[in-house]
Order: sequence, then structure tokens, then C-alpha cells
Amino acid sequence: MIEFTLAFPIMVALFVGVVEFSEAFAVKRKLTNAAAAVSDLVAQNAQVSTADLSDIAKVADTLLAPYGPGNLGLVISSVEADQKGATQVGWSYARGFGASARGQGGAFSPPTGLTEPNSSIIVAETSYQFTPTIALYLTGALNLTGQAYFRPRATRVVQKVN
Repeated sequence: MIEFTLAFPIMVALFVGVVEFSEAFAVKRKLTNAAAAVSDLVAQNAQVSTADLSDIAKVADTLLAPYGPGNLGLVISSVEADQKGATQVGWSYARGFGASARGQGGAFSPPTGLTEPNSSIIVAETSYQFTPTIALYLTGALNLTGQAYFRPRATRVVQKVN
């Protein structure tokens, strides 16, 4: 009985920790999948409008289910390389919680080897403020992120109109 009394709180704490970690890991995976899907959808077009980007951004909301989209932030950017391979933001679109578009012409350093001269990549960045169910009082809200890079398929640079 004494051993049970000593071990029980430890076992409950371990169980709660595993459940909370698993849920946070699931959200992180969904964020990465949503970023990949959004980036891929944009990369399939030769040009996109703000309305197109708004519709594509709704895909991220759907992929995040069953977690609510209220804490989801999404930034989609076209990162363009000049003839020397130097990269900068061609255009950017932001939607949702805490998201802000990158400035046109601003610096962006993608991972090495993703760009080549006179081309571009589409970058989708997702963020989510995850609130654990039980561990909220121990850790507070966690900021989780996801990121994906895709090369345009129809053209070397996806143009943004209006």
C-alpha cells in the first residue's frame, strides 16, 4: 500500500506528460503537412491572386482539424533568386493569428541548395499557439511552427497579380 501511494502520483504525471507530448507532436505534424500542401498548391500555378491565396489558405484550416484554426498563422512567400543566386522576397501573403507578410525585396535565406540563379521557390510557414489541456498550468501555451519549400512547376517564378 505504501509503495502504491508513492508510485501512483509519478505514474499519473508520466501518463499526463505522454498524452500532452503526443498531442503537441500531432499538431506539429499537421502544421508541417499544411505548410507542404499550401506551398505545393501555390507552386502549381503560373500566377496567383490574393483571392486565390485566400482560398488556398483555407486548405491549412481544413488540414489542421480537429484543432481549431483560430490560433493558426500562415505566411506564403515567393523567394526569388537573381542571376547571381542572391535571394529576396518577391511577394508575400499572410493570414491568421500573429502572421505578418514579409516585405517585398526583403532578405530571405533559404536552406543551402534550394535555389538556383534566375528561379524561385514558394515558402509556406505555419505557426500555431498550442494550449495543452492539462499541462497548461506547467508550461503555458506553446508556439509550434511548420515550414515547406516547393519549386514552381508551370514557370520559374510564380507571379502575384492584384
